[in-house]
Amino acid sequence: MRAGAACEDPISPERGNASERLCHVSARPIYRALGIEHVRHRRRGSPGVLFRRLLSLDYVIEHPRLSWLATEQEKVAHFTGLGIPLSDLPQRTYKGAIAPTVRHFPVKLPIAVDQRSATFVYTVSGSGDLNSLPYWGETHHALWTALRRGGRTVQVAAVTRTHGQARSIANKLARWCGPPAEPQPLSPEDQELLDDVQRARETRNWRILDKWGGVNAAADGVLRIQERDEAAVPAGPSIDSCATHVAARLAPDSLTLP
Repeated sequence: MRAGAACEDPISPERGNASERLCHVSARPIYRALGIEHVRHRRRGSPGVLFRRLLSLDYVIEHPRLSWLATEQEKVAHFTGLGIPLSDLPQRTYKGAIAPTVRHFPVKLPIAVDQRSATFVYTVSGSGDLNSLPYWGETHHALWTALRRGGRTVQVAAVTRTHGQARSIANKLARWCGPPAEPQPLSPEDQELLDDVQRARETRNWRILDKWGGVNAAADGVLRIQERDEAAVPAGPSIDSCATHVAARLAPDSLTLP
């Protein structure tokens, strides 16, 4: 702090204990040495962003044996390394002075992974975070579906400041829990159609599709198969389990809060 690499402030004015301090490390050389020079954690955030960071940190501290993915680069490398396409990862496009920038995992919450499972942390510091849960789940829907189809279990761990918040989000998350959708097996006829379409594309010999009524009829058949497969996937987020954690270190002092 004497060197100006960090500063210290009270965690929140709503808390009566002035001795509880937050140390914010902002010096670019420190983040550069860690290989994450441009991570947004260098910047001061709004109170909502601050508590999101602190709540997620509280959960990580309580689970030190888990293997954590902290940065966007780590998360993208891990999940694409499993064969999951970039398009299935949560993303947000930001307008830039020259060109738009696509950022993956824009909410920047930690994820714990191993060979059999993945745990996604979600933080709740107020009613806004409870209301944002459906949108957050939708942005992860494709990734969770791909993980579960690949044999990995998916858990959401919600970190809150109060027991009331924990009860509220537990009820919401429970609706997402259920067995993964079983892919419908292809009939021999459907598999033959897909094989013929693939062979016609590779050889550019479209007469292969004459027995299916021609190119257009074959394309309609492929579309029918795809629509049937998509209908077998749950419309909303689907996970294996959920858990809640109340961060006692960050609980509000006011008894009027839920």
